[in-house]
Amino acid sequence: MNRTLANRRVLQELSLILAGLFALVWAIVRACVQSITLDEADTYFWFVAKPGVGIFYPYANNHILNTLLIWLTTHAFGTSTITVRTPALLGALLYILTSYFLCRSITDRFSLQFPVFICLIYNPLISDFMVAARGYSLADAFLLAAIAIP
Repeated sequence: MNRTLANRRVLQELSLILAGLFALVWAIVRACVQSITLDEADTYFWFVAKPGVGIFYPYANNHILNTLLIWLTTHAFGTSTITVRTPALLGALLYILTSYFLCRSITDRFSLQFPVFICLIYNPLISDFMVAARGYSLADAFLLAAIAIP
């Protein structure tokens, strides 16, 4: 009986991990195939590609941590849709990991963990923010981490 319970726990853990991995792969695929939006292009041209103090210029469209990370990735790996969106994908990874740990810490019941985890990571608005190079995925990840840390 105890072995059956252990196998069930492993299967439940695996389902949470696979759901999170699929969400991350889905975000990466979307980041590769979707065209850059006007807001993402504005962020790049106004604040990243602009010499001088463009990164730290105070403006509503300038999320400074995101802009700084875009600057780092585009200068290290060149400019492409994936390098501009790498900080957003990092935020997606942080958000998914934080969601996983939050769901695991809320309850031991898998019947609650899995639906809450799915609702957190597959919400269409959150999924859109996980891809856009605007800083929202980092903000969502940090907000959820602040909620999850007791």
